[in-house]
Amino acid sequence: MVLRDLTIANLFVAHVAEEGTINVEINYTVPQYRDYKVGKFIFDEGSDYLKAHGVHTIRTRSYLSEHTEFLKRMGFTCVLKDGEAYFEKKIA
Repeated sequence: MVLRDLTIANLFVAHVAEEGTINVEINYTVPQYRDYKVGKFIFDEGSDYLKAHGVHTIRTRSYLSEHTEFLKRMGFTCVLKDGEAYFEKKIA
């Protein structure tokens, strides 16, 4: 959970899919906090935590145009894996 102003702003759940890659199962931000700050915290500022745990790639799917736009803005790119489209972000 990510808090902002002492309020739950986001729920983020992922699991290790393969060595160094996590698959995001849930990444839900409460509408009043959808200003990209939570995403920047998780995928950029908080990436040191992920790197420290051996994660170098974040993978997710998108079924909504708004979510796809968010992913692109956060630096994810669309890739095909096993014939299916995913969005991935490499952690530098």
